[in-house]
Amino acid sequence: MERPPLPTKQQTNQQPERQPDVAPPIATIMWEDVPVDIYRHFGVELGTTSQKELLKLRDIYKWIEARTEEKTIGNVLTKISVLENELGVPHIGERRYDKIWQWLKLQNHVDELTKRQKALQGRFRL
Repeated sequence: MERPPLPTKQQTNQQPERQPDVAPPIATIMWEDVPVDIYRHFGVELGTTSQKELLKLRDIYKWIEARTEEKTIGNVLTKISVLENELGVPHIGERRYDKIWQWLKLQNHVDELTKRQKALQGRFRL
């Protein structure tokens, strides 16, 4: 009786590795395209916010999310907290998200002017 041949090293390495089962991330509850956790972070009540406040929170969330590698709510909230610490305490009567929103608008303006400057430098070779 002949024995079957032993598997070669190539044959043993060809077996597919079993991938671990990864659960999908937990969905974030959204209100007006902004996660509810953002409202909680800033102490904003969902039912009493004006449309202007909602737009500010949406702008902040979209801007931070676009600059975050992993788009999880934890990473977004961390980036918001870091930015708050860098900007400092808001003035009396000023809301925390107002200060961030004003800085965000200024930063967008600076970015736009920088792009224009680079385009002009390339065009006129300064």
